[in-house]
Amino acid sequence: MITLGPKSFATWTEARRYLVELTRTQPLGATIEGEAREVLEAALPLHSEYELKVGPGVYRFVVKRHPAYPNTQCVFVERVDQTSVAVSFQNIGKAVSQVKRKDRLRALREAVVSQILDFKDTMFPEDGWENQCPLTGELVTKSNCEVDHAPPWTFAQLVEDWLKAEGLTLEEVEIHPPPHPKCELRSAILTESWRAYHAEHSALRILSLEGHKRVTAENQKGGA
Repeated sequence: MITLGPKSFATWTEARRYLVELTRTQPLGATIEGEAREVLEAALPLHSEYELKVGPGVYRFVVKRHPAYPNTQCVFVERVDQTSVAVSFQNIGKAVSQVKRKDRLRALREAVVSQILDFKDTMFPEDGWENQCPLTGELVTKSNCEVDHAPPWTFAQLVEDWLKAEGLTLEEVEIHPPPHPKCELRSAILTESWRAYHAEHSALRILSLEGHKRVTAENQKGGA
């Protein structure tokens, strides 16, 4: 179910159809108000050029003729600084329905950041404390190291095993879409489940910057 302000739609296709018809059926020059404005206000942040379209802020939505297509009506955002810009809702929501794999993985990483930081604090209990990188042999301090998931329980493996335990695929893990300030899991229940699984099964280690660089290169080569 897709919710845009006071209205709900079964699919993004249905939502886009509503937005397009809204534009076509409004009188030329009309200011969009009431429920229709609330829908537009909810849809606009999902536009791929949201920040560019909004500028310093939205004053109102007005139906005008498109400058490049005189026979076509479209919604214009009139901004608080008295500038305006045309907005098309033809592709709204497509970025949400096609969230990339890397964004979902990033959201899962964000969910366990506190565990990573706690581990780092444990490994460097005092200023000047050093640990040896198991890959390069370098002595590292808290300020020049990285925390890594030791194999075989790499981050990718942990995610795969957790998804199996939950009966999910990565594509079914919903995250907050742009323009949310950071990638974040939508479900509080899944967030807690993932954190608990990560806390129980992860085997963290301290690596030097060079050691971490090597691991990252190997993972990218292997598609992890």
